[in-house]
Amino acid sequence: MNIRLFSQRDLQRLAGRRRFRRGLRLVDTIDDLYEDEWSLCATVHDCEPHLAMVHHRGSPLSTECDCPDGRPGSFCEHAVYYLSNDDPD
Repeated sequence: MNIRLFSQRDLQRLAGRRRFRRGLRLVDTIDDLYEDEWSLCATVHDCEPHLAMVHHRGSPLSTECDCPDGRPGSFCEHAVYYLSNDDPD
């Protein structure tokens, strides 16, 4: 399943430039990627592994992460993991 309901531009707007750039460096560290009709979920290996989710159904786009910055309403760098080199944004 490859549901494209948001773009890199959306992620950058929500995460902010600094967190988005830090998140780009983490893309190659993901493991256990899972996608269903509602969410994208992966383990992102930073200094320690973090479970990050992007809920792509509904509005607004929302995330969850078990890192200290992953509180409700925030968009941490671990949630930027769902990127693809072929995304034109």
